[in-house]
Amino acid sequence: TMKYICFSFVLFFIIPLHIQAQQWSEYFVVPEMFGCISDSREAAEQNARGLQKVIDYAISKGVTLVSSRNKKYYIDQGLVITGGLDINLGSATIVATDTMKMLTINNGKARQWAGTLRSFRLDMNGKANYGIYCENAIKLRITDGEIVNIKKTVSVCIWAKAMSFSWTTSIFMAHTLSLQAS
Repeated sequence: TMKYICFSFVLFFIIPLHIQAQQWSEYFVVPEMFGCISDSREAAEQNARGLQKVIDYAISKGVTLVSSRNKKYYIDQGLVITGGLDINLGSATIVATDTMKMLTINNGKARQWAGTLRSFRLDMNGKANYGIYCENAIKLRITDGEIVNIKKTVSVCIWAKAMSFSWTTSIFMAHTLSLQAS
């Protein structure tokens, strides 16, 4: 009887918990899993490192990076996307605290989907030089985004060097819109 109870406990309690925990992280990751702290200017360095780690992890595992509305992540250095990635920030905001290229996309693999960036808000905070810097992004989809607080001198919202992308729904850019393609 004791063996049956132990077996039942493992079968009906431990295994389902283990499977449930694995299933969620097999599809989604959130910045807080990598040390990010929302709404803290003092955490800008920690958030930049954490967001870069979650981006790299999501690319390597093929999972979606998600966040929640009303979260605000301050960063002191730009973030780099080097592979196919699906990002849905749920209208969370990434705020620049220094001059930088906020989000550099450098995938560059021919015929490979660079990913989707949706439900995002980039706050250039009058400091960042670039909002989205597309160094080499083939087949990138950008949707439901907002780039705000663009500084009035020499600032570019979206810069594209070698890029094929599609805009869908709405992209709102406050103050100015600069789009360069070469």
